[in-house]
Order: sequence, then C-alpha cells, then structure tokens
Amino acid sequence: MQVAELAGEQWGLITTGQARQLGVSAAELARWADRGALTRLAHGVYKITGSSYDPRDDLRAAWLGLDPKRTAIDRLAQQQVDAVVSHRSAAALHGLGDLDADVLEFTVHGRRQSRRPDVRLHTRSAPIDPRSWSRVAGLPVTTIMATIVDLAAANTDGGHLAGIVRDAVATAVVDIDDLSAALAPYAHRYNATLGNGRALVERLVSEAGLPATTERASDLVRGQGTFGQVAKFIAANTDPELFRPLVSAADSAAVNEVAKHALWDALDPETRKRFLAAIQAAASNQPQAER
Repeated sequence: MQVAELAGEQWGLITTGQARQLGVSAAELARWADRGALTRLAHGVYKITGSSYDPRDDLRAAWLGLDPKRTAIDRLAQQQVDAVVSHRSAAALHGLGDLDADVLEFTVHGRRQSRRPDVRLHTRSAPIDPRSWSRVAGLPVTTIMATIVDLAAANTDGGHLAGIVRDAVATAVVDIDDLSAALAPYAHRYNATLGNGRALVERLVSEAGLPATTERASDLVRGQGTFGQVAKFIAANTDPELFRPLVSAADSAAVNEVAKHALWDALDPETRKRFLAAIQAAASNQPQAER
C-alpha cells in the first residue's frame, strides 16, 4: 500500500494532503481511522496504528502540517528548508535546560500558518541559513548555538537561559568564545555590560551552578592553559588507552600556540561528554560509570 510505504519513510505519519496525491481521499483516511488502522494525531495528520510510540510524534506531526502536501524527504532534500524546529522546542530536543516546551515552536521562511493553537511560528523574510540547523530525531532543528541566540533574542528569562547555557558549556558542544560573540547584542538585557557577551556567559554559567571541575576543564581546553597541560589533565582523569594517541600528539615538539584547540577539536561530541564526566567523577572520588 502506497500510504503505508510513505508513512514508513516519515516516522509512521501521513497527512491528508500527501494521501490525496496518492489517490486516497480525506474521507477514506477518516474511515481507516474509525476502523483502527490509523490514529489521528492532529488535524490532517495520521499515524499508522501499530507504529512504535515516540514522544516526538506531536512535534513531527506539527512540522509535517506546515507543508502538508510535500513529503518529509522532499522538504529535507531542498537546499533551503522551509521550516525548522526552534526556540524552546529545539532546546528540548537537544536536551538542554528545563524550559517547558508545551508550545511547539518553529522558525519558518515566508508565509506559513497552522490551525493548531499549540504551534508558534517565528517568521523570517530571509531564507533559513543552512549552517543554522542540523537534523535531530529526523527533524531539521536549529543548532545549539542558534537555539541559544534565538532564546536570548526572545527575552527568555535569565534563569532558564542560564540552565541551557550551562548544559551547552558543560558538555562542550559550543565554543565559549563563539557563544560570547553571538550573545553580545543581548548582554544588556540580562544586566551585563552593553555588548559584553563574555560577561553574560560567565554570569549565566555562575548562576546555573556549573561544577568547578567543569569550569577548570573548559578553561584548559579553551586555551587558558598550555597544550601540554590539557594533555596531562586528560591523561590524569580519563582512560589512558582512549586518549593515548592524542596525548602523544600533544607532546610533539611541532605543537605550538596555534594548535591549542586541536586536541579538544579532535574529540567527537560523545567522547567530550565522557571526558567531562570522567573529570567530575575523579574530582568527587566516585567510580566512573561503565562504558
């Protein structure tokens, strides 16, 4: 069945607009729902009954509903996407902070509308920058950096923004210098010196209570210590076999000031998290969780 095949390509979901192009009317979809073959998630969006439950289905259904005739594959294949998950919804998908995400938020290019009262659209006249989003759970979602900037621009309260910044810095998924520069235009809104993004980031991190061990790690990997210090810090607090090649490289005479960030940048996000977790475990004299 074409409907089932299409739904299988987009999280088990199908819109009435997509089904219509396959020769299936909205009335027929409604009858299938009455018989239990489909489950209605939202106006014009159904899910194949029996598909595994996913808490992100509501967000996916809302995204599909913003352009109900086109498939997810077609929309994501375009050089310029028309709508991305953003703001609070993006923070929730990235696992940052503790903002309520009961309203489904999207940034869209051009005119878009939704009948759903729980959907909030942020319209931009310019095309959405491809560098400002990535895929998370199959959806186009603003990057962590773009999400933080969007929330600051939307005057998100300082306490919640602090939690998001803390999580981003603690897991080292953003560069502190880049984040400081990006938040500079909003520093005065959060009682920091006008244009001083670094002061804002430090204030938010302090307010959220970033562990001292993580602060020290961030200082080292951001160039506040020598490259050799970074290597020794890693070697002393993590699995030596995991980091031995990187530590050996750090001891090379060819390493200079320009290469300060190379060790950190060489680590994939998951390894960075393990690194920081190992530091915190060592500092508290607690055994590390099994890998």
